[in-house]
Amino acid sequence: MVIRPETSEEGPLLALGSGALYEVMFERVAIRSAPSTAATTLEIKQKGDALELFAWDESRLWRQCPADTLCNTAGWVMLDHPDFGPLVRPKGAPFCGTALAPLCRAAAEAQLAELRRFLRAGCDPCTCDAGGSSALALAAQEDARDCVVYLIEAGAVVSAEQGEQALRAAAEPGTAALIQALLGHQVTDTAALEDALTDLTLDARLTADRWVKLKVEGTFPPMLVYNPEGTCARCLMHSPLAQREALFPSIKRYNFALCFWWVFLASRR
Repeated sequence: MVIRPETSEEGPLLALGSGALYEVMFERVAIRSAPSTAATTLEIKQKGDALELFAWDESRLWRQCPADTLCNTAGWVMLDHPDFGPLVRPKGAPFCGTALAPLCRAAAEAQLAELRRFLRAGCDPCTCDAGGSSALALAAQEDARDCVVYLIEAGAVVSAEQGEQALRAAAEPGTAALIQALLGHQVTDTAALEDALTDLTLDARLTADRWVKLKVEGTFPPMLVYNPEGTCARCLMHSPLAQREALFPSIKRYNFALCFWWVFLASRR
């Protein structure tokens, strides 16, 4: 086996366990040193072998994967071959003979960074997989709440049916409540919504607050916005001063209620 030096390290190059489990569908599939059929072959996988996949390349035709057991060598695997068809597919999922929709897979796998990258690159937020499930419904099914926020912000719901599909797919009451709030529906379980908001990252919470304020004013109960124990206020309370300063422009723009907390915390320097 020939391995180019730049693809190997003494320690793991990928965070094993944080990727998505796929299965080799073709007789023989090459793991290459770069996302190109001209790149060095690092390893050959046989039909039925399992692979843990990570980030997509810029073309979204390849994904990064380990090229050895300890993940000291990282490689790339092609998802679909133009002549031979599907090379790898999600393990345990119904077989799909058509090319996988990257945005849908990122949503179904809760790959937040990749999902945001695809949306910034112009991927249609209303994209559906071969089975008819939207990226938003897939994110809701996996309780990928940050993904839900960014998909709705990007315009993933343009019809009542799309919203209903996502609500039906929601795995937990908190995810359903979050979708209701972001779509401007009546939130029937405010406690579940509060829990869902607590789960969001700071950036996603700010995005959710901005979206609600601009699009569906008044859907969030006021106590969830002003609550000093909420996610954003708590992050500010426990952030170093330099981080508070860096966060303030975003908070000032998107969440006016939290400006009070920033001023309050600034007075405690």
